[in-house]
Amino acid sequence: MAKTTRSEAWHEAYKAIFSKTGCLRLTVDQVSGYMGVPKRDVCRRYPDGWNNNGAGDGRGKRIRLDTLLDQEFGTY
Repeated sequence: MAKTTRSEAWHEAYKAIFSKTGCLRLTVDQVSGYMGVPKRDVCRRYPDGWNNNGAGDGRGKRIRLDTLLDQEFGTY
């Protein structure tokens, strides 16, 4: 798939989420809240870019904000 340019909407979403969180890596809970996706479906809807910084049982999963938005807007 060819990479497309990030739109104005992408940049607006980035600014809005970053201004509220103040961080570049979001937890599953944060993604669920900001993207309106149930927690159980977050990793299926946004499968790429997750890192597990916690224990091996799934706690501590984080995704970069730009990676999340690239998947949401289809710019990856």
